[in-house]
Amino acid sequence: MGKSRGHYIVAGEIWPPWLERTNHSDPMGFSGITWEILQRTSDILDFTFTFVQPEDGKWGSIDQSGEWNGMIGMIQRKEIDFAIGPFGMNPERARACEFSVPIALDHLIPVTPVLLNKDPWVLARPFDFLVWTSLLGLCAVCIGTLVLMTLLLPQGHSVGVVVEFVVKSLVNEGSVTIRRTSKSLSIMSTFWLFGMMVLVHSYSGTLTALLAVPKAPFLVESMEDLTNQDMFPWKIETGSVLEQMSLTADPATIFGGFVRGAQPGAGTCYDNIENIENGEYAMVCERISVEKMISDGFSKSGKCSLYSGRIAFMSLAFAMAFQPNSTILNKVNGIVLHMIEAGLIRKSMEKLMPNGTQCATIDQVIGSHGNERASPLAMTDLITSFEALGWGLLIGGIILGLEWIYKHFYCTYR
Repeated sequence: MGKSRGHYIVAGEIWPPWLERTNHSDPMGFSGITWEILQRTSDILDFTFTFVQPEDGKWGSIDQSGEWNGMIGMIQRKEIDFAIGPFGMNPERARACEFSVPIALDHLIPVTPVLLNKDPWVLARPFDFLVWTSLLGLCAVCIGTLVLMTLLLPQGHSVGVVVEFVVKSLVNEGSVTIRRTSKSLSIMSTFWLFGMMVLVHSYSGTLTALLAVPKAPFLVESMEDLTNQDMFPWKIETGSVLEQMSLTADPATIFGGFVRGAQPGAGTCYDNIENIENGEYAMVCERISVEKMISDGFSKSGKCSLYSGRIAFMSLAFAMAFQPNSTILNKVNGIVLHMIEAGLIRKSMEKLMPNGTQCATIDQVIGSHGNERASPLAMTDLITSFEALGWGLLIGGIILGLEWIYKHFYCTYR
């Protein structure tokens, strides 16, 4: 490889927050953490460089032919002097190149779309299962007690009137009254009406809130959650450390299941941000990169369109990659260590993510979609109500038919 003294060929892949293009008209118009390291290193060591990108757009993994692709392959073929990456460090890559001191320690986590929707079963949500079963049992006990009272006491009511009273009070309809023929009947009916008033208002108030608030049906917190769900597929970034690890994955492990169900994904996680936001698929990426994706998405729309899992699959040290026995590596290591100790790398990360904490909790995620609460309720929001009305019409129609048959045949020919 021909090069002049003090000039190096450097490779890098466009990938915020490590490296991103800020000025397309300027061939050197880049920014990002690794770009700052490269610029500072070139200034201190007084060298010039030519910046190139990998033609296949990959970081580097062993392909089906057994050869390294991406920037690691370029180092092996001596097409470049070093690559700023940074690269997830693993034993296979360490045998193909020589790493600098780690720039950062990061974690691989799933990044999934935020699929907020209205709950089609929202009519049942205001009360939990125990409350509903207790309410049904209480209705049965109340009906039985009132019937017993009306049968034992003078001027008792019919069973139909008692049942109608209980049911209509349950749905806040007070058109049916029971004559207070005794004190026990008065006390019983009064306390029943009071209890129903509290339950009905509690139900209606909670139902109103649930109808207005979008709901996240499922949150992917880990790689295991991602593997076990069927709401959306997931992809592995080609040429990444995950693709390299997938070659030797144990099928019996969680990662083995993840690999079996994964599809190859061209480009970096950031290249796929719109597809992930649209709910087409999910990916597993570095936490720093995911936070950058979420921050940029929130800056554009004011909403949290991506969700980052809380349980990391694994931790990786990330570093730049050099040709073996590079004469510049030790000097670069000293500069990187100084930048870490001075807090310059951490400060660069914070500057790149102005809205990095806006989607840190599920409450913030749902709250960022708050402007949707004023939108008209769609058919999916009230589908349960229409289903109940439909069943009522169906059952009523069947009973009407039976009544007509009874009246027409039995009563006519009796």
